[in-house]
Amino acid sequence: EIETVMREYTGPLDLSLGLKPPSGLGLAVDAAGVVTGGGYLAFDADEGRYTGVASLQILSVGATAIGVLQTKLPDGSDGWSLFLSVVADFTPVQIGFGFTLNGIGGFIGVNRTLDAEALADGVRDGGLDRVMFPADPIAEAPQILEDVDAFFPIAEGHYVFGPMVEIGWGTPTIITGKLSLVLALPDVTIAVLGVIDARLALQVPEGVMTASQLATLRLVVQCLCPDPDMRPATTTLAMLVHRIAGDDRDGFRHHLLPGTAQCWMRGLDALEAEAR
Repeated sequence: EIETVMREYTGPLDLSLGLKPPSGLGLAVDAAGVVTGGGYLAFDADEGRYTGVASLQILSVGATAIGVLQTKLPDGSDGWSLFLSVVADFTPVQIGFGFTLNGIGGFIGVNRTLDAEALADGVRDGGLDRVMFPADPIAEAPQILEDVDAFFPIAEGHYVFGPMVEIGWGTPTIITGKLSLVLALPDVTIAVLGVIDARLALQVPEGVMTASQLATLRLVVQCLCPDPDMRPATTTLAMLVHRIAGDDRDGFRHHLLPGTAQCWMRGLDALEAEAR
């Protein structure tokens, strides 16, 4: 009856009603602050491609998963391929000599291989960093999925897999190294991938000291550790304030003496008073 009514109103036009299924699904999670995050799934029927990205924060542990399932080969023929990556980052764990373990993960690719040239480009332009330990996987999802296809293109009968680890140095973390050992079969190709991130943008924490004390400390740092001309500014001030905030101590200190942070505050106040 509906088709008959449609013909009466549309005349010679060949129109029909149909249901278009959704091409994606988004999800947000907030379980009383214990588990927060979200993700999405997308489906391209013409390409036979399923993609998904999820990012969850479970207490102090962050988990990210990236998946690509292809049910058609690029030339349209029958076939399939899979790429799956899972990483977790957490509160840095001390492993000695100032180094910390910040995250672990791994990936697997079935009917996929590695493109050494694309991986080299990814090291230079930051694409590899996005895939290994993405900072904002939901926002960067389109670029991440594009990088996955570039780094690990579809190839029947080929497999790639490997572990990933994020190592930091310093407290708070100043330098981060992201490493992965990639094994490609059946060609038995081994690639060691790495990205070093020197966090020279370490910020001075707020609320540790008064504005006057911070201004005095800034002048002291500039006098004792001046930044050379024509070079990026260092983070000496930020690192020092972080240590003061944590009341970090070096060596032996008698228990009757005031804490490190209190000593710094008294010293800075004394310098300010003497300057006036």
